[in-house]
Amino acid sequence: KSIAKVIDAYPYRTVEITFLASQVNSILATTDIGEDINKTHLLILNDSGITDSNENDIPDEEIDRAKTYKSSKNTVATLKVIPNKWNHISVENNTTSNDILSTGKVSYIYGHDGSKFIGFPTMLNSHQGYWIKTSNSSGTEFNVSAINNIKGSKEDDLTRIRSKTDGKFHLIGIENSLRYEEIQAITPSACQSMRLHHYVSDTDTAKEGWDVNQSVSANDALWVLCIK
Repeated sequence: KSIAKVIDAYPYRTVEITFLASQVNSILATTDIGEDINKTHLLILNDSGITDSNENDIPDEEIDRAKTYKSSKNTVATLKVIPNKWNHISVENNTTSNDILSTGKVSYIYGHDGSKFIGFPTMLNSHQGYWIKTSNSSGTEFNVSAINNIKGSKEDDLTRIRSKTDGKFHLIGIENSLRYEEIQAITPSACQSMRLHHYVSDTDTAKEGWDVNQSVSANDALWVLCIK
């Protein structure tokens, strides 16, 4: 049931993982979390790919969800991306890594569970954020098979963000466009402040980077941290 056995057809490359780690670390450099995330990318590697440690096992419920998914696909998810870039996005409808990879337009997919990165997660949903590496031929958008998801409201997004009060970074999927100031207008009582980060990819490198617009669009990903 380990991830290595599930995704052995899609081996990791150290250079790609190190690059992704450095991107994330660039916004977390002032905290211990940044160092931990960077180490995590390297610890999960060995000569043949991701390790078979228990912490990387896919839970039984994930396996069950995947089986249900296969017989329930009824729509598509449209991924809006920048070709040949790391895209910091979410998905509008529930889909899988296998369905995304089968398009030939994506080479790497990472999720995050609040403590470590998960390579090629079995299921992807609109409430989670992801790093997705596209190919040169991906175009600016493409469709993948999916299960229809009932889109939440802006208030649902804000509630999900403000529920992350454990002092860890969470990679959240955003279903509606939001400005950072809207999110930070109300701080959860357990937090002194909320730290937010989104990476913008662009064909013009002068326009890409962290927190370029101080906002997120629908189906973007957002890092959220409660400062205790």
